[in-house]
This record gives sequence, structure tokens and C-alpha cells, in this order.
Amino acid sequence: MFIKGSERPQIKCHIRRNNQFVLVEAFRGEDTNLETAKTDPSTEVSQTDVDKYLPTSNLSTFADEYVLFFWTESAFFTIDQSSIPKVTKDATINDFSAYANEPRPILRDHVGKEAGTVCKMAPQHWESYKNKNGPEEFILVGRRSIPEIPEILPVILAMQIEWIEGVAYRVNMAEIREDAWLEAGPERKLIAMA
Repeated sequence: MFIKGSERPQIKCHIRRNNQFVLVEAFRGEDTNLETAKTDPSTEVSQTDVDKYLPTSNLSTFADEYVLFFWTESAFFTIDQSSIPKVTKDATINDFSAYANEPRPILRDHVGKEAGTVCKMAPQHWESYKNKNGPEEFILVGRRSIPEIPEILPVILAMQIEWIEGVAYRVNMAEIREDAWLEAGPERKLIAMA
């Protein structure tokens, strides 16, 4: 959750501690005024929410405070396999220099139009995605906008996730044009992230 009207966001999420959900501060910028910051009630997480929206998660297998709970938006995009730089596991440092200079892999929307980019990953991580041509899930974690420079369009900062037994895990990060994000029809979703 971000506190509106601040250049330095206050980010809060929930954790489970002794079978209770506790609101914790994950990050607070130096200039955030905690006295005026109010928590949006729609961002609260309860056991009822977890039972309803994450019925397949087996939280008893995780230590207290290991899983973060938060509400955000979720949308699906496809990683353009042909845009992934080709580097093998046996690559030399010179090969990695060339890899670093390659453009970032492209994200496409449901009709194949370019929507943004994902970060580069080590070759062994791309191996598990090279045969996937379907949509991947991304969650909103932030927004970058520079109102003083309208030529620079707003960008959604998103995290690619995968679900394992009802718990989300980070795969990669992405920058997605805000208009493409909105066209993808993002849905509000409760995330349990390990």
C-alpha cells in the first residue's frame, strides 16, 4: 500500500504472527508523515480473506512472518520468446558483456502488441520459460510518472509471479506502459508471497 501525495511512499503489508494477521511497515521514505497517513480499509487482510481468496494455500508449512499478504492488481502478458537474448550456461565473461548490451525481452498483450519489457535473467532461469508461449501473471508494485515531462508516458512497475500451492513467488520484474496495463483489464487480487 502506498500513501498518496508523497514522493517517498510508505509501503505496508501484512504478515502472519501467532495465527494473527499483523500490519507491518515494509518501507517508509524519510519524508513520510506517519501522523497524517491513514491506512485504506480496503487494503486490510483477514483470515476470512485468505480462506476466501487463497483457499489452496497451505500456510502451516511456513514459519511465522515468512509470507507477505497484500492486495494489488494482477494482469497477464506474454513474453516474446524471440526477444530473449541467447546466452548459454557455458558462456564466457565476454559473452555476458554482449548479453548485457542486448535490449530487454519484450512483453506482449493479448493481441500481440508490444506492452513493455521484462528484466534480463541468467540463462538457467530463461530455460524454464523457453517453451512457454502462454500468458504470464504480473502484479502491480508501483507506478513511475513524471508530470513535468509529459512526453515520458507513465509506466507500471510490475512483478512476474508464479503460484506454487497457493503461494506466489517472484520470477522477474517488468515495466509495462500504463495504457497497456489498463487495456489488459487488471483485477484486484489478494497475494500471499513467499
